[in-house]
Amino acid sequence: GGEPIACEGAIQLEIFSSCTGAGGGTVLDGEGLSAIITAAAGCSITLRNVSFVNAAGGAVVANQATTIRVVNASFVNCTGMSGGAISAESTGGVWVEASSFERCSAAYEGGAVRVKSGPASVLSSTFSDCTAGQYGGAVFIDDGGPLQVDGSSFARCRAAVEGGGLYVEGRDGSQSKVADLTRSSFTECTSMKRGSAALFQSVKVSVRDSTFEHC
Repeated sequence: GGEPIACEGAIQLEIFSSCTGAGGGTVLDGEGLSAIITAAAGCSITLRNVSFVNAAGGAVVANQATTIRVVNASFVNCTGMSGGAISAESTGGVWVEASSFERCSAAYEGGAVRVKSGPASVLSSTFSDCTAGQYGGAVFIDDGGPLQVDGSSFARCRAAVEGGGLYVEGRDGSQSKVADLTRSSFTECTSMKRGSAALFQSVKVSVRDSTFEHC
């Protein structure tokens, strides 16, 4: 229950483990009391082979960070107001690869991942039993892009309003933002209103080789 790891300014923060199993050998536990990593004002973060558990207020929270890169990480039981595992606003980009998100939740948007005003990539990752009180049970993208989701799975994710698995909004109304969804699956995802699996608004959407079952 100590203070979170804080990164601010032109700093490159890298946390990694030499173990290459799912989530690696390093475990960062928020003990249900606080965020685990906070970043602002130009900090660049790389997380590799690391597990995050029991974060409150989001596991990784970034505002105006340069980039966030997450590879072979796991997030379990992480919660926040928006973005239970990762919340990023006005960043240079969020890259998630070969990572898993399990039972992450947000009171408002992005049960696992929330990105506002920045590009994002989600590659070869899994989201299971993630929930949001409003939008984007697993992933929420607002005024961001381009967005790439490839080779990823969304299972039993739920949003109370829209976008059970994925919610993407371009915001400016011009459809200048692009969302590319390929080789991904949505299974038993739900929402109370629109987009049980995924909802796209004011974006150019490409969906290829993806499946939607029982949504």
